[in-house]
Amino acid sequence: MEPFSDVSQLCQSLKGVIGVKPGGKIVLLVPSMFRGELVDRLVRTVVFGGHPRLKKIAAFILRAAALQNGIWFDSIHKFYMECATGKIKPLTVPAFNIRGLTFHTARMLFRAARRKQAGVFIFELAPTEMNYTDQNPLEFSSCVIGAALREQYSGPVFVQGDHFKYDSKRYEENSAAETKWLSDLILECIDAGFFNIDCDGSGLVDLSQPTIELQQKPNVDFMMTFINLIRGSEPESITMAIGGEIGEIGKELSTVEELRGFMNSLNQRLHTGKIKPGICKISVQVGSTHGGVVDHDGQIKKVEIDQKRLKELSETARSEFHLSGGVMHGASTLPRDVFSFFPESHTIEIHLGTGLQNILFDHEMFPSGLHEEIHSHLEIHHAKERKKDWSDDQFYYKLRKKAWGPFKKAIWSLDERTKQVILTDIENEFLFFIDQLAVSGTEKLIKKLYPSAPEIPLTTPSELLKQS
Repeated sequence: MEPFSDVSQLCQSLKGVIGVKPGGKIVLLVPSMFRGELVDRLVRTVVFGGHPRLKKIAAFILRAAALQNGIWFDSIHKFYMECATGKIKPLTVPAFNIRGLTFHTARMLFRAARRKQAGVFIFELAPTEMNYTDQNPLEFSSCVIGAALREQYSGPVFVQGDHFKYDSKRYEENSAAETKWLSDLILECIDAGFFNIDCDGSGLVDLSQPTIELQQKPNVDFMMTFINLIRGSEPESITMAIGGEIGEIGKELSTVEELRGFMNSLNQRLHTGKIKPGICKISVQVGSTHGGVVDHDGQIKKVEIDQKRLKELSETARSEFHLSGGVMHGASTLPRDVFSFFPESHTIEIHLGTGLQNILFDHEMFPSGLHEEIHSHLEIHHAKERKKDWSDDQFYYKLRKKAWGPFKKAIWSLDERTKQVILTDIENEFLFFIDQLAVSGTEKLIKKLYPSAPEIPLTTPSELLKQS
């Protein structure tokens, strides 16, 4: 399925399929057309189309068509605040970082959710991932909403920006420029339907300071900058979900004292500025590492997380600060028997990415020739990132995520049988997490909390108005 070649061809193909009401609202004249190949072609146009304007029009049509089919982007804040009250049975929301084959993979998640009647799960992408996967916010959210259309899903869809943080080197060189870059990216995400943003100032924490409050001050300053931005830019009908972070993943373990120091300082600043609400969850470090720890032979080492510490942090976040709970990153490569613990510990959210990536790259159906091309690309373009003590297996494992962008089209173009076998295994992975994290059967609860789409004005492209 080739993308539309230009705006004229796209508009011509929609004659008799969509109409435009007075005032510019899109209506579906043939709703069934948005359950098949037209959706595939619109998604491909957003991903591989040549002109930015063409991509934006295709993305608009997908979002408008989804809305008329009872599918919309929303904020998980309302649900998390219900969890904070203790009225909802303990569960842990899976947040999936989908780095490639986004449309196809998202279809598997929606399919698994429908099978398990699950209504609460998150699609997410971090700025660093946007860069190396060659996915901007509009492309990512369009793939997700297109997948929901294709799988005839209905209800709110939660898309999240993960690890929005400063690049330390760029920040040292020009802090104002780095703040503007991150601010502009957040605004771009909001426009694309990312109504959930995790702000990560944990790398700014200064442990050389004598008190926890002083150590956490740069983190609190960072959070205030972006809470102000988000609350001033979110749609009037939505309270966006904002997350904070106190422990940098892969480094020192978080403590309850740090949590209290951070939250007390943040709440004082929020109260002084009369900003409500603040954050609804807090990310902590309890021993996990992004991507897992890989041995010289390429095998993932078993990592023990501090379960007692995680439970204590989550319970403190809820009981003392009325947050929904703690959030854990780097979870997808943990041992399989640990996941049922997360709901018990009141961990509100875990982030899962590398494990999904591993299913694709390590799959027996993944073409060996493409593996060789990827390895050659990494050796040529990323050799400077290789540590001296890394084996070849470690180097390929740690850096292969950076092949997503350069090989995006090649991976999307895998033959259908190969893709289907791999995607079936990915769907089974989603089913596993939905069961283990106790989010199966949450569909009714979500539909009760989110009975209809919030009013968010969408501006119909002028090219479509001319076609009406």
